[in-house]
Amino acid sequence: MHPIFQRYQAAIHKDPKANAPDSFASFSRFLCDSPLSRDEIPYPDAPVGKAARQAWLEDRGLPSTWGSYHQVYEVSQERGNLAFMALTNGRTQVDDKVVAFGVLDIIPTGVSSVYFCYDPASPLSADVKWGQVGPQLRSKLPPLALMRPRLPQISALREIALVQDMRAAGLDDFKYEYLGASPCS
Repeated sequence: MHPIFQRYQAAIHKDPKANAPDSFASFSRFLCDSPLSRDEIPYPDAPVGKAARQAWLEDRGLPSTWGSYHQVYEVSQERGNLAFMALTNGRTQVDDKVVAFGVLDIIPTGVSSVYFCYDPASPLSADVKWGQVGPQLRSKLPPLALMRPRLPQISALREIALVQDMRAAGLDDFKYEYLGASPCS
């Protein structure tokens, strides 16, 4: 994800240090290292047992612990449309299909949107046509047919859907999407 971050910083923010030798260390400090707890999220509806719990979480696309995650988007090889790939830690190796990622903190009251960046060279970096949003991702979003969504808007809507999914999994106090500010600071 570091190459996407570099291209984004250089093209969008005109950052002269985007390709500096220490840019990976800066990227890691800024978007990967987290002081947040990695304690297990106590889903009351989750089954007992490590394997059963993990399968239950994967079926629902839910994170297993509190902390920082990258919400990764790729262009599907089969259809050429935008698809939500996964919630990962920031050091996960990704391939050239990845076009964007959002950094978010999962905390006991909701999702805090920390940062979002995309590959400015991707054809999806400008407006995204509704037909370019893959069916799995589209099923998690409200109808966008009347608007011309951009990648950051799609990511924010996916984060709201994550809040709704986690709340539906039994986390009654999990109900907020914090945009651009951390309630932890």
